[in-house]
Amino acid sequence: MCDARSRLPTEINYYRNMTFKDWIDIAQIVSVLVASLVAIRGIQAWRREFVGKRRIELAEEVLALFYQAKDAIGWIRFSLCCTTESSTRKGVGSYN
Repeated sequence: MCDARSRLPTEINYYRNMTFKDWIDIAQIVSVLVASLVAIRGIQAWRREFVGKRRIELAEEVLALFYQAKDAIGWIRFSLCCTTESSTRKGVGSYN
């Protein structure tokens, strides 16, 4: 008589002949691969966050320096002009 298992392709017979230890080994390999992918994705997310945080800090520093420069230019312009300075000048055209 023909046994039903002998008619199956060899690939299916291979999986039927695997022991519990073989399945555990496969599960370990898969879990290591999944853990590696999760770690890589986590590192990539951390790097994006770090670079973004640094860009924001740099933008804040540049903005603060621009405000300081604006204030300094305003102070220089204000200190150079005096209200009594223009009272003695003769006007030219419609500026008088």
